[in-house]
Amino acid sequence: EVEFTSTKPVKMVVSASPQTMASRDRNPNVASELRAKVMDARGNPVDGEEVTFTIDNDTIINVGESTPDGIPYLGEVEGQNKTSVVTSDGSATTKFHPGSFAKPDAKKVASSKGNVTVWATWGDVREPIELTWVNYPYLSVETFVSNDKISVNSTDEHMTNTTYVTIRVKGDGYAMQPDPIDAVLVIDRSGSMKWNITEDNGTSNERMEAAKDAASTFINQMNSTSDRVGLVSFSSTARRDVSLTNNKAILESKANGLIPSGATNMRQAFYEAISHLDSKGRSEAVKAVILMSDGDWNHHGSPLAHGIGLRGWTWSGNTITHNYYEYYGTLDGGTLTSGQIDVPIVKNGWGEDGSYDYVNEYVKSYYLNGESTNQNMSNYAIAKNTSLYTITFAFEPDEEIRTAMRILANSTGGFYEHAGDGEQLTSIYKRIAGELKNEASVDTNMTVFQNVEVNGTPIAAYTIFDYKHEDHKSTTIHGWVNNTTGDYPNIPPFKTINQTEGWKQDKRLHFNISTIQLGQTWETTFRLVVNA
Repeated sequence: EVEFTSTKPVKMVVSASPQTMASRDRNPNVASELRAKVMDARGNPVDGEEVTFTIDNDTIINVGESTPDGIPYLGEVEGQNKTSVVTSDGSATTKFHPGSFAKPDAKKVASSKGNVTVWATWGDVREPIELTWVNYPYLSVETFVSNDKISVNSTDEHMTNTTYVTIRVKGDGYAMQPDPIDAVLVIDRSGSMKWNITEDNGTSNERMEAAKDAASTFINQMNSTSDRVGLVSFSSTARRDVSLTNNKAILESKANGLIPSGATNMRQAFYEAISHLDSKGRSEAVKAVILMSDGDWNHHGSPLAHGIGLRGWTWSGNTITHNYYEYYGTLDGGTLTSGQIDVPIVKNGWGEDGSYDYVNEYVKSYYLNGESTNQNMSNYAIAKNTSLYTITFAFEPDEEIRTAMRILANSTGGFYEHAGDGEQLTSIYKRIAGELKNEASVDTNMTVFQNVEVNGTPIAAYTIFDYKHEDHKSTTIHGWVNNTTGDYPNIPPFKTINQTEGWKQDKRLHFNISTIQLGQTWETTFRLVVNA
């Protein structure tokens, strides 16, 4: 059977990568690649055909409060709205530069979008494509192929039936610096912080030195132009060592001067830090408290206000009290109750049998139901729009402590982690610094791909292409960050994964991208083979 096919060009397909992009005021170098592909009846590319791209200025629509400050253009000359290109390898390509906006008023959030239609004209054929530019955070998607012309069974040594597809997802948009940050570092300086990291004894100050190093790492992750950090330390009492400031030298000096001694008043430390953010924090800033401790709370009781609230109580500082807490009169909440109750306290420390020597003391008034009020530090933080991040360090906390620390963090939008050594502690601080930066997208997933178009008809992609894994080359996943933080745990380092089994299941490739931060790029490359 012999078939004769005309090589006369009969159709054109137009695409843009990306189709949505940042406005030019955000990035003066931003541009989209417009591509018009001219083909014969069998889909083969045709060279030497002239395609003219034209911006339809009558279709430019700007929506939002920002004033348009520049119009889009084509090619390399600003102001040019028309350009002609001859196809090479079947494609005519040109650059599209988006419009721009004036910087919005300081009191307004960037929220403007521009749209325009660009026409590609080849002979009597005209095809439109709509392009969009925005000045606020969003995701852009770019695609590339290693070979845009492939063959099933060609004998030409320069032809191949394989192509590598690269997809790049970016957290783009206006002024990709995140919202300003107001954060308070809360550092344990109780007596146990002078112990060795790996054992509950010693005088090496290993725990304190590790805490200082981790705090320094966090401080230096912040942007001194827009971010501020405060310092609260705690032992038997909590104190504010440094009010919110962008002076990194003062912060590091005060942190380096902390000396371990005393008990562990974690409850008061939370209260001091949240209260400071409430009174001195900026309304437009991301607010966070990052608390690190190497021990159980044994002064002022439960940060969750669990159990019975006592006012003006003399706390022993010797043992954790899960079911009692110091009632803070400056906070609302709790039901004042009269009636004598016995409160066990430690009298003489360790008894002869190795247990605490408890005695009962009587109180005539106390508070109930504090856990559902702002006496609970997680509720207090939520009311003050503050996220809590909690870290236990060096010692092994019991499950009750872990649960409480997890509740404090998770309920406010932060997270709880345990650090077994100094390296883990520093890593957690770096992760928190990254998370405080704004996100362009969360829970991002991508599926490739359902259909391809053949001669104008969508058909199942797997009937045309097959996924083929290649060690160290396909599928690769890579991520990087173009901002001052530079490290996000949700993006793995460069790695290769094998998606063969997933492809067999439903003939698609699935990617869990997770969170894309502002200024962050996620990229994957995979290999496709044309079915014979």
